[in-house]
Amino acid sequence: MKRVPLMLKFEGRHIVVIGAGEVAARRIPRLLEAGAKITVISPTLHSSLHFLNEMDEIEWKQVEAKEDETFTADLLMIATNNPKLNDSLYNNRFPHQWVYVASDPQKSDIHFPTVIEKERLTLALTTSGASPTYARRLRDKLAEFVSDEVEEELQFLEQARKQVLTAGLSLVARKRLLQRISTDSFLKDKNRNRKFQEALQIEKDSKM
Repeated sequence: MKRVPLMLKFEGRHIVVIGAGEVAARRIPRLLEAGAKITVISPTLHSSLHFLNEMDEIEWKQVEAKEDETFTADLLMIATNNPKLNDSLYNNRFPHQWVYVASDPQKSDIHFPTVIEKERLTLALTTSGASPTYARRLRDKLAEFVSDEVEEELQFLEQARKQVLTAGLSLVARKRLLQRISTDSFLKDKNRNRKFQEALQIEKDSKM
């Protein structure tokens, strides 16, 4: 079965995280960014998560999960260092629940992609649990090719798109212009700003 990378919105969704060690410390901030409501079940809490608990970003229940327990959360994240407990909690899952098992990617319904992030650009890589280490190595290689020039081009395209959408053009004209300015030859042109304004004016004049 095809697993789902963490490119989802969890706004308003409840996630129960069993265990609060290194894995939870890495995953929880990303789940919060996705809008999740998180409850952590663990006798101890990773040092980096204490601030989130103090700020009420997460709810921490300072108890140890039991093997016969079930949880009704939308997503159950199992991340303890107790294999027997992990297996029991996985087997106790409800049919509707998504599950993430840190120790066994093949049992997981989602995977956390390795990410390259710029201001406007996000590239996510996942090996679907086959090798997170390899994914990180590939991320580092790709990061070398994501230069500051890419961010400059995205900034230009963002500003140009706003002008195009508010220019009162037809759908066909908008699509034609947006496709033209996103080509590599146009973006690499040192006079792209002037040429864009000229092209935009031509489209405006043509509809009059």
